[in-house]
This record gives sequence, structure tokens and C-alpha cells, in this order.
Amino acid sequence: MNKSESMKKTVRELDKVLETKNLRKGLSLFSKNCKIEMLGIELKGKKGAKKWFNWLFESFFKIKVRNLTVFVQKGKIFKEYVLVATLHNGDIIRSKQSEVIKFQGNKIKTIRLYFDRIDFKDLVADNFMKRIFLDRLVEKPLDNLKK
Repeated sequence: MNKSESMKKTVRELDKVLETKNLRKGLSLFSKNCKIEMLGIELKGKKGAKKWFNWLFESFFKIKVRNLTVFVQKGKIFKEYVLVATLHNGDIIRSKQSEVIKFQGNKIKTIRLYFDRIDFKDLVADNFMKRIFLDRLVEKPLDNLKK
């Protein structure tokens, strides 16, 4: 198996880890000095990776990754996908996301995740009034375009 195929295989394994919530397998995919970057937050090392996995696994009842584009360029994976996450109350979130993954040998060295945090408003909107407020917050900037 060549380097590109090996990298793609690791990314498929990461998707499976997210869908099966297999923390031990997930951590085995990362290098000791790995880094996960998202929303201005940087999580470092296996401890940071564990924190990221735990956050995902605790936040969502079920996770499904639907890949749209995956390609390798200059030793990096560029991936675009839709994350379909079921909340514990049964609500479903669909978030179009992108990531850039760098490798160190066969292990993930760095993941940079790109997504719109407002996709996850239902995660924090645990009551009717919060949902109304957040829905309005999402729509307000578009009001002038609708006129």
C-alpha cells in the first residue's frame, strides 16, 4: 500500500471510530505529540485527543460521517464531509465540515477542523426560549437580504 492509500485508510478508520465511539482505537490513530485545532481551540497530545473524543462522544448519541471529497496533496489529506449527529433528545444536526490532516509516519499529527459553530446551536439550546433566541440570532443577519 502506498503512502496516499495508507493515509486514506487511516482517515476511514477515524470515521469508523467516530461512528462506533471507540476511544482506544481512536487514540491509537494519533501520534503522541498530535494537535487538534478547531474554533480557535488547540488541543495537544494524546490528552487533548482524548478530550476531543470524549466531547464528541458525550455530546452526541450517534455520529455518522458522509464523505463528499477526500484527496491527498503534498502529504496531507483534505476532506469535505457532512457530519450527521443525533442528539440525546433525538434531534438531528447536519453540519458540512472540512478538515486538513497531516501525518507523522502512519499516525495523525495534526487535524484542523473547519465548521460553522451555529450548526450546533441545538446542542446548547436545551429549552424553548434559548431555541427562539438562537434561531433569531441565525436569521437576523439575513433580514436585509430578504427585503
